[in-house]
Amino acid sequence: MLRKLGLLLILSLLLACSGEKAKEKVETQETEDLYWIAVEQQLKELPLNEAIELGKGEKVLIVFVNPDCPHCRSEWKVLREHLDKLKIYAFVIPFKSWGEENLKKSLYIVCSSNPEKAFDEVLTGKLDGKEINPPRCERINAHYKAAEVVGLKAVPLNILPKQKKVIEGESPFLLKYLGIEN
Repeated sequence: MLRKLGLLLILSLLLACSGEKAKEKVETQETEDLYWIAVEQQLKELPLNEAIELGKGEKVLIVFVNPDCPHCRSEWKVLREHLDKLKIYAFVIPFKSWGEENLKKSLYIVCSSNPEKAFDEVLTGKLDGKEINPPRCERINAHYKAAEVVGLKAVPLNILPKQKKVIEGESPFLLKYLGIEN
């Protein structure tokens, strides 16, 4: 992500040094366009076929979550009510500093024969305090790779490809941006 942001910075500097003056709105739009070009390149590298697919709707959302993140859980409680309208590609990322149970919950979801059900069980807290011993699978490595591709620093991270938006953290406007609520 840093190299892509570096490219964005270089392109921005080239635009600034070209000697052409443009209105502030045009400059802002060009910067946003350059940023989205960098994001689109990252999207091409994401292994969406390895993500947990949730919902059968037409509105696409790519989300990065941690199974114990309170903001991720809060966001899931809202999103799960709209799975008829949403197609969510979820990447589950455990945090080493959150301990072994956090990793086990991530593996439980990612390596499950029914990851959609496992995702819901974990993010609604149904497995909190229960002993689980999931198998380890290669699919978790694809989730780590996806986090690396986007330079993940915090969760939830929401990417709305059709709306050309990236939302870091839980947002009360997510459904509005997705066109589900006004």
